[in-house]
Amino acid sequence: MNMKCITLTLVVVTAFAFSSAQALIVATDGRITDWGITPFSDWGPPTGTFGDGGTNNDWSPVDYPGGVGHRPSPGGATGEVFDLEALYARLDGNAFEVLLVTSMPLSAALSTGGYRYRLGDLFLDVGDDGTYDLALITQDAGNHGFVAGELRTVETTMGVIANHSGYGGYPGVAALVNPWTLSSGTLLVTGTLNSAFYAHYANNTEPTWIYEWSVPFDALNLPKDSPLGLHMTVECGNDLIEISGTPQDPPPIPEPTTAVLTGSALLALARRLRRNA
Repeated sequence: MNMKCITLTLVVVTAFAFSSAQALIVATDGRITDWGITPFSDWGPPTGTFGDGGTNNDWSPVDYPGGVGHRPSPGGATGEVFDLEALYARLDGNAFEVLLVTSMPLSAALSTGGYRYRLGDLFLDVGDDGTYDLALITQDAGNHGFVAGELRTVETTMGVIANHSGYGGYPGVAALVNPWTLSSGTLLVTGTLNSAFYAHYANNTEPTWIYEWSVPFDALNLPKDSPLGLHMTVECGNDLIEISGTPQDPPPIPEPTTAVLTGSALLALARRLRRNA
C-alpha cells in the first residue's frame, strides 16, 4: 500500500508577507534570526518559548497503517518532501507568536490528477482539554472569505481528504489528525501571517518554508498560567505536529544599573579571592 501524497509539483514563489507586519528574517544559512534556531542544524527551543513536542522532524505522533509507523509518509533520513518539521510558540510582550518550519508551501499541485494538497489551519486548544476552541487561519482553503492571520472561534471544521491517496479514508488515522482546516467561526481579531523560505534542501528536492503567526495574546482570552495546546496537519493527513504548554512571559532583561552593579560585585569578589590565594 502506497500512502504517499508527494507526487507534487511545487511552484516556488518569493518570500511574502500578509498585512504590513515585518516579514521574517532568515539568514542565508537558514538561521531564523529573531527566534534563534537554524532548522536541520539547531532545533533547540529558544529562550522564551513554551510547550513540548516542537521539533518532530521525521516523526509523527500517529501510527500510520501499512507498515509506515510513526514516520510521516513518505519517510526519509533527513526529512520529507511535504512535512511539518517544527513548531514553536511564545509571548513577545502582548503578542502571541507561533513559528512553523515545514517543507509545505501554501499551495502545491498534484502531478497527476490535478489535485492540490495544502497546509491546514493552526488550531488552539484553550485549557488543553482536547477541544479546539480557536483557529489561526493559514489560507482560505474552503473559500469562506477568511484572511490569512485571522484568529477565529472554532464552530465547524473540515477533516483530511479521503481520496487521492490521503489518510482520511482510515477512520483511526483521521480521528487523530483532524481537524485539518476551519469551515466556520467568528472573527476575533485580524493578526498577521508572515512567510519566507530559504534554499536548504533537506532531501535535495524542496526548500524549507517558515511561517509566523502573530495575534494579540489578549484575544485568546487565556490567563498566562493556563495550558494551551496547538495542532496542525496537512490536507492528506500524512503528518501531524502538536505542542502543549503554558504561555509564560519571557525572562526579564536586567536593567543597565542592575547589570553594572552585578558586574562590579563580581569583579570585587574576584580581586578579593586573588589577594587571599
